[in-house]
Amino acid sequence: MNMIYRGFNQLTQREWLAVLVCGVLGWLVAWGEGLIRGIPYPSTWDESCMCLQAQTFALGRLTNPPIEDHLAPFFEEVFTLIQPTRMAKFPPGQGLVLALGYHVFGDYVYGVYLSFGLFSAALCWMLFAWTTPRLAVFTTIFMIFQIGIVNQYSEWPSPIAWTFSYMGQSVTGLGAALLFGGLRRVWTKPTWGHSVAIGLGLVILSNTRPYEGFLVAVPSALVLSCFLVKNQIWNHRYLFVAIILPLGVVLLLGFLWLAMYNKAVTGNPFVLPYQLHHKQYFKNPLFLFQSDQQPTRITFCPSWMREFYLDNYRPDDLLVHLRWTPRFIFKLNALFCLNPAGILIVVIGCLGTIQKKWNWFPILVWTFLMIGFAVQTWSSTFRTSIHYLVPGAPLVYAFFAESLRSAHALLRSTFGSLTKWLLLLLLIAGAPKEPLVQFAHDIQNRLLVGPIRTKIYPSTFPISEELRRRFPSDKHLVFCEEVPFSNEPNIELAFIIWANNQGSEANQKLIKLYPDRVVWYVDKLKILRKATSSLR
Repeated sequence: MNMIYRGFNQLTQREWLAVLVCGVLGWLVAWGEGLIRGIPYPSTWDESCMCLQAQTFALGRLTNPPIEDHLAPFFEEVFTLIQPTRMAKFPPGQGLVLALGYHVFGDYVYGVYLSFGLFSAALCWMLFAWTTPRLAVFTTIFMIFQIGIVNQYSEWPSPIAWTFSYMGQSVTGLGAALLFGGLRRVWTKPTWGHSVAIGLGLVILSNTRPYEGFLVAVPSALVLSCFLVKNQIWNHRYLFVAIILPLGVVLLLGFLWLAMYNKAVTGNPFVLPYQLHHKQYFKNPLFLFQSDQQPTRITFCPSWMREFYLDNYRPDDLLVHLRWTPRFIFKLNALFCLNPAGILIVVIGCLGTIQKKWNWFPILVWTFLMIGFAVQTWSSTFRTSIHYLVPGAPLVYAFFAESLRSAHALLRSTFGSLTKWLLLLLLIAGAPKEPLVQFAHDIQNRLLVGPIRTKIYPSTFPISEELRRRFPSDKHLVFCEEVPFSNEPNIELAFIIWANNQGSEANQKLIKLYPDRVVWYVDKLKILRKATSSLR
């Protein structure tokens, strides 16, 4: 035990070595989980959209050709534009990382593993500026353990499973960690490198969660402005060269990239794909203070998709959101991995933590986040969309580290040198046992059965693999009845073309367009059956 403790102390004395070790550890945990549990299916609409982006970028282009209106009812997909071009509505950040994983390692899932490793390294680097070196490394390892293993078996796996999902939480967390780490370091010693980190963090946030990134950027900009206005230690020319110039260059390049991407997808450099998609398909506005709108392309969607767009996301008021607050807080805690012991430590340490001025900054940022979260109209916001708050996650760990520090100071007078071991034992004892049991069970299955693709929610991917296994030499046309799907970027060249079932008579138009394909039908229960001559 003493050798481990001495090795840990030596690691914390070398910042960049600690950052590298945490990054490699995060990548290994994510990769190891994929090795044990199998490569996940993209099981939600959001994940399928991310994979469409990744496939498109991997082909060396920014978007795909549009679907003509006379074919639109067949190819409408949830959260996907088909006019003026065909592309997912989400920002491009996660798609770029997944495409990088495909090009470097041969599979998109490696982008998930890579991004979690980068987030782990960035969080460690950030925490070195926010707390002591020991707590920086310990908190990062604690995060890797909780997010990389414990949270993968959560009640809400899709938005919470950072290393077992294509949603892109790690990329967003990477941007936030660079922003807050650079901001804290600029306040202590302004250099162009720290300013570049702030700029990169803002650019990554704008490419993953632009609205939530804006909410955390506002208090960060206020703090940085106060530093530039009130700080008299550094001369103005140095501050311009060290902060304003490098930050401005990085932000300008990021703005030009987003403008180019928006222009390619929407035809307007100042209109996000998300905005255009919302205008085309949703009746309700984005925010409570906006008026309802008339969607322009909702008539092309099948009935179940129209119902989803028009009914599932109804405008709410703040009181409706507040009704879900207790459940939301519980789920929020699950996202950020503070087990009961961790919560107890935070409560004990808060007395000393909030007395330090920088520890009020996480409270300020989260106040902006929660206000911005509450004024959105989505009926499911406080129920399921907690992954939108990932830009604030690094500050949760910073506050947790400082709470550990304060708790240690408060308890040291009673327990002396045993305090650090007592806190460690408390965290270990408070860890949930069920995820670890399930993790051990998965290791056993991996040794006995071998790796498989797996996911809790069903999707069309098992159907795809069945057709590839049974009929590898044919190409297929599959009509889906109330089953969401995602086509490949090159629809005409794809092994399977997925289409919405428009009825036997209307389907003839598509069947005649692709006469060489084997026609199949998938019903609501995802049961695959081959089309008979009468159905064709």
